[in-house]
Amino acid sequence: MPELNAATIDQFAARVFRGEAQIEQIIESYSMDELLRAFEGSRRGMLRLLNGLNEAQINFTPDPNTYSLSEVVSHIVASQGNVYNAFIDLSLAERPHIDPVPRNPGGGAQKGLSAEMLQAATNDLVELARATYDPTIKTQIEYNQFGKLSYKGFMFFQLVHDLDHIKQAQTLRRSPLFPAR
Repeated sequence: MPELNAATIDQFAARVFRGEAQIEQIIESYSMDELLRAFEGSRRGMLRLLNGLNEAQINFTPDPNTYSLSEVVSHIVASQGNVYNAFIDLSLAERPHIDPVPRNPGGGAQKGLSAEMLQAATNDLVELARATYDPTIKTQIEYNQFGKLSYKGFMFFQLVHDLDHIKQAQTLRRSPLFPAR
């Protein structure tokens, strides 16, 4: 079983989107700890992209149709609420749901989000997963076009979602118009 790094996650996601595999098949042999380590690693990658940037750089957009780094990160944080709520539902934990959670592409995007907020959101989701995950619970719940997902399925979805937006942030940082420090 290959390590869950960006390249592997990307390959797995491509198989899911081409209809060659289901999320649950792909993540079956991975433990929740492996998924959480990959999640924390992907978030560290996003934090590295933000490290040392000033406000003009974080809020830069080359055109009106492109999200800034701040908007990308705020979308990641806001949309993570879907996975957070799924973890609560799957575990029957008595915690409040995050509401409202954006349910549209780019939902929750806003300027002014800090790297500290991304780290806090990462810590919150990891803490919830570690506190509520029970490998004996086999419950799945329906999630958009991805079908029924388990606890690990939702964690993998978050990994794929984050990776997509890390690529978006990398592309923005490489823009020839990106402000110099």
